[in-house]
Amino acid sequence: MANDDGQARLEQAVEQGELALTFKENSTQAEIVVQAWLAKPDVVFRKHNELKLNRLSSFEYLRSAEPVDRRKTFTGHDAARWAGSRPIG
Repeated sequence: MANDDGQARLEQAVEQGELALTFKENSTQAEIVVQAWLAKPDVVFRKHNELKLNRLSSFEYLRSAEPVDRRKTFTGHDAARWAGSRPIG
């Protein structure tokens, strides 16, 4: 919860009236979470579950700028070196 997404959800809870808190301008994300937890742990728990479900239902795909031919990644000598003394196949 002490990240940008968690902070946004807690701020949204304050705007919606679920949390009656005021945050200092220089509060860290961790301080905001602790303050919210002390005031209403059930709201923090629910917002944490929302984040967890969101992470479980989506993923980030990172790829290189150029296409990579993976058929050449582990072939011949490289594959034997990777496998070590274990038989391949």
